[in-house]
Amino acid sequence: MNAHLPTPLITLSNNTSELLVACFHDDDAFKYRAYTFTYLLLFPVAFLFNVGALVVFLLQHSRSQSSVD
Repeated sequence: MNAHLPTPLITLSNNTSELLVACFHDDDAFKYRAYTFTYLLLFPVAFLFNVGALVVFLLQHSRSQSSVD
């Protein structure tokens, strides 16, 4: 999916001149930055929550084992 988004020309005008401005998107560079940012943001948070869930699971498991004995 390397199709570029069509960008309309924007006309900025004042009393003396007109300037046509077009935005060009480099989608691959944006995707790389977005994926990197998302990974760096979510991985530590998800890792901490998974460690917390593992601790809760192990504590509940050891508590249920001790009540059986």
